[in-house]
Amino acid sequence: ARGTIRWRFMKNAEFILSTDYLDLNESPPINKPIYRLSDGSAPTSNPLFISDPHSVSLSFTPEIALTNYGTHAKFIWDISDQYKLTSISARRGMDYKIRVDADFTELALADNIFDEDQTQFSQEIRLNKQGGAMTWLLGAYYFEEKDDLIFITNSFKAVDVQTETTSSALFFQGRYAVNDKLATIAGIRYTDEDKTIKGENFFASGVIKSN
Repeated sequence: ARGTIRWRFMKNAEFILSTDYLDLNESPPINKPIYRLSDGSAPTSNPLFISDPHSVSLSFTPEIALTNYGTHAKFIWDISDQYKLTSISARRGMDYKIRVDADFTELALADNIFDEDQTQFSQEIRLNKQGGAMTWLLGAYYFEEKDDLIFITNSFKAVDVQTETTSSALFFQGRYAVNDKLATIAGIRYTDEDKTIKGENFFASGVIKSN
């Protein structure tokens, strides 16, 4: 589902709000390994091998669950005939989970789950100068993202990776019209980004952490 609301609350200003939402639950297509020996023949003692390429043998039905949502807000203000202020705010989120029978047999050997949660937020502000020989754009931008990915096998949490990203920027672009046929354009942007990744691997002997 998605929708948009536009509100012109002043003659020279308007507010636009958009949102979307997706909720998906289904069983994904089932793939299977097809093993062959070096001479091209099929192994006779491998329990993962099923001679019919169109048949699978599973201990449960694979599942996919996806929730995706977002909101986008835009504010536009024509301060005068030459100056315009624009603000853009956005927030998104995702919850993704998939469960697969990785051993492809009726035995409960590899029950794998991938679970990911992600959120994002961004904010941008721009000031435009229009008209005349000199036009320019001045702006600032901010972005942050958090992501948590967990891998579970046979009800045992094996991997947990957390990622955080923050980014901010300032930018400027100017255009000067020398005459009707010649113009010069110059711009500059400064960006500062910080990314942190924390991971934990779980084994029977303990926990190994990596930053």
